[in-house]
Amino acid sequence: IATNEGKYPKAFYRLVTDPYRRIFKRKTRALGGVVIFDCSGSMGLTEDDIHRVLKASAGCSILCYSSSGDESRDRQCGNIHIVAKNGRQVRYLPNFPGGNGVDLPALRYGFDNLRQNGRSPVIWVSDGQVTGRGDESNYNLRAATFKYVRQNNIIPVGDVNSAIQLLHKLQRKVKS
Repeated sequence: IATNEGKYPKAFYRLVTDPYRRIFKRKTRALGGVVIFDCSGSMGLTEDDIHRVLKASAGCSILCYSSSGDESRDRQCGNIHIVAKNGRQVRYLPNFPGGNGVDLPALRYGFDNLRQNGRSPVIWVSDGQVTGRGDESNYNLRAATFKYVRQNNIIPVGDVNSAIQLLHKLQRKVKS
């Protein structure tokens, strides 16, 4: 965090770019974490939801996934979008076509590539519907997905507000 006071100046470039000339830096404790959003038609993610999640946990990364809405290909293609990384977000949300399609690959990608450290929580915001290729669901795919969630301590929640409450709760534990 840029400040006006400190011992050693570290951001001289801010003399030109910052009207308040905050050239000192201060570290903060932030939980970070990864929030993985199921952006199928039933979930309805908005830009305001992304802002609220980022405010709940500084340094958070957000991954959104859905499957293709191209009916001619029968929803064969999955989409995984990183809409925020380490607290910095994209300007505009991409279009989320409406199917699930890539639940397990999205969870694996978010867990393996976006976590900052072993303490960072991974939260999965989903309605619990797990599908694969062609937006089809089956018992084996559901079992494999929920086994992966249990093995890696991924926390499933049903909506954005529950994720925000959980992030606030986890953030308080870090500060104390």
